[in-house]
Amino acid sequence: MKLYTFPGSFRGQKVLIAAQYAGVALEVVTDTDACKKLSPLGKTPVLETEDGCIFSSNAICRYIARLRNDNNLYGETLMDAGMVDAWIDFSANEIEVPALALVYPILGWMKPVATSNDFAPMALLTSALKKLDGFLVNNTYLAGRKLTLADVVVAAALALPMKLVLDAKARKVCPAVVRWFQTVTAQPEFQAVLGEVALCEKSLAAAAAKKPAAKKDAKKKEEAKPAAAPAAAAPAKKKAKHPLELLPKSPLVMDAWKVKYSNSNDLLNDAMPWLWQNLDQQGYSLWFAKYNYNSDNTVAFMTSNLVTGFMQRCDEVRKYAFGVMQVFSEKEGAGPYVVEGAWLFRGDSEKYMLEANPDAEYYTWTKMDPSDEAQKAQVAEFFCAENTIRNMPIMDCKVFK
Repeated sequence: MKLYTFPGSFRGQKVLIAAQYAGVALEVVTDTDACKKLSPLGKTPVLETEDGCIFSSNAICRYIARLRNDNNLYGETLMDAGMVDAWIDFSANEIEVPALALVYPILGWMKPVATSNDFAPMALLTSALKKLDGFLVNNTYLAGRKLTLADVVVAAALALPMKLVLDAKARKVCPAVVRWFQTVTAQPEFQAVLGEVALCEKSLAAAAAKKPAAKKDAKKKEEAKPAAAPAAAAPAKKKAKHPLELLPKSPLVMDAWKVKYSNSNDLLNDAMPWLWQNLDQQGYSLWFAKYNYNSDNTVAFMTSNLVTGFMQRCDEVRKYAFGVMQVFSEKEGAGPYVVEGAWLFRGDSEKYMLEANPDAEYYTWTKMDPSDEAQKAQVAEFFCAENTIRNMPIMDCKVFK
């Protein structure tokens, strides 16, 4: 299995620690672009398995913990398992949010968060540590008699704060937490991922952004002078028109085609004849798009997500483009899945799509010849097909209009 994460991510680290305890081998991949295609959220970490992909670090940890029953990562009893989930939720809700608000600015991963009455990260983290400490005063581990996934998740969330923010003064409120943290992070499974975790000596917490104080008006000692006439306001700059707006007016209006396509009950015999009759080859062009890595499309939902993500990134050219992307395969319900489609663009180039959508470079764009009847039939098939493409079953279809 492959874990997509980035170096230093505590979310990736807790997955790797859980894998150490579970005896599960993971290949670490730091390709964030690949991760965006695999995760519906476009975020790390993502676990790629033979059966598909799992996103969200806690979900991945739970999956790994359940792969083998002999690792006891979910404890020894049903009550232990319930406590594991309870502490994982506690970590996500009570620890991670204030901890990241303190640590990420130090690492340069986000701007400092201004402290307010509604959100004071250090106070919130201290409150969470006190609650945790109250439990650990009388317990060695968080769930049951042995280390479980709960200890892995909570300790991983505290690793960066313990190293960067929680100095000796801050740790005084939670001595039991410190004892527990040093106990679990000394285990070889933790050290294989985190190495030695040295406790913070001097807090590096970034200064919270402060609102500038209002300046008091200085009293004028001189006599008031007549106010100068206000300077003429500079004329507002007009927003530059998109280059496609500067093209000569065309008899084919993109919105008219989109309305025709959307309202047609018979695309092949109604909408397509309308398109060929009204197509202005000087003002518009048709293009075939073929994904360059179709051999990688082995999982149905991931392939659908890939196309959905591509369509979402086309918003910048919505006024100037219409397209249909089809997902199909030789055998129904089995990959690899082919992603191909046809597009109508204002102008005679695909460059505006490439500029607007970074994913467009992963496709081969081929200009269609409207005088070629075979190519016209291919466009009609992409635009109108519901069940098969080239006699192959359609798994999914996305329309951009």
